[in-house]
Amino acid sequence: MRALLLAYPLRMRRRHGAELIATLTDLAGPSGRVDRSARRQFVLDGLRERFRLPAGRPTAVVAAVLALIAGGALGAAGGAFAATSGYADLPAPAAMAQRLSVPGSTPISRGASDHYLGINDTLPAGADPAAVAERTRQRLVADGWSVEPVTIDDAAHFKAERGGIELSVYAYGGEMRLRQIAGWPLRPAGFGWLLGGGLLLGLLTGWLLAASMAHRIVASGRPRVNAGLAVGGLVALLVPATAFAVSLWWYLMKAGSTGMGGLLRPDVWGLSGDAARGLGLTGPPAVDQTHWLLTFLGVAALATAGVLTRRQQDWVRGREAAGPGS
Repeated sequence: MRALLLAYPLRMRRRHGAELIATLTDLAGPSGRVDRSARRQFVLDGLRERFRLPAGRPTAVVAAVLALIAGGALGAAGGAFAATSGYADLPAPAAMAQRLSVPGSTPISRGASDHYLGINDTLPAGADPAAVAERTRQRLVADGWSVEPVTIDDAAHFKAERGGIELSVYAYGGEMRLRQIAGWPLRPAGFGWLLGGGLLLGLLTGWLLAASMAHRIVASGRPRVNAGLAVGGLVALLVPATAFAVSLWWYLMKAGSTGMGGLLRPDVWGLSGDAARGLGLTGPPAVDQTHWLLTFLGVAALATAGVLTRRQQDWVRGREAAGPGS
């Protein structure tokens, strides 16, 4: 029965624990068991208290909204990054290059990482880029790839897809005489569920943390200072949250796959490459992962400065015990 008390926030369990236990005892009656409807109502009342903000405190509302936004953005990004574990494994570039080789071509580079495949060849003099692209296309069809027709503008180009992997093939004529094959994993199945789950969890966590902090700040001996620190920490938290949100928006809203630069990768702390370039930037922000991590740590320290220390809690309880005239 005491486990039901956990539905209430710590501040209420400390100040009104005896009353809550007495309420449960009355609900249990002689049988010693609380019926289901009473348990449900008791828990709902406790959860309502966890979400409730202090009355007449506009700063608490501002903080809760900021925490809601930051929490939702970071939660959605966390769910999206978790989904990257479902990215398909890319084929070995050397084996693929040999299978798709063009007679008379000269290898330039073969490379692959966890999320990118690149094959570049110099074509023989006089090679027809359309014929090279069509030859590559037919080889991919024979290997079970789903391919688009070859289109010709500045280069002969088509895309292919198989097993959660997309290839983009370009063949250039003239002085370039180049064939480029780039590959990357497509958005994995279940991405939307993890994204939505992360978003919901982030929203709930952000609001609950803001509500808990607001009540602690109101009860502290220096509410204005603590409130300023807490709001400042939440504003700072919006910076990385915005970077995550922009990269996520770019990944979701751009038509088709945008290649390696558009992929969400768990090792990226800022804007993805395509998102940054789409905003008119030359690349991701010139801040490495260590600095982003230090930013998070600084934000955490700034925000938690608004939480009551044990000494402040003792001071508040002492004032309450002494009465209003103390």
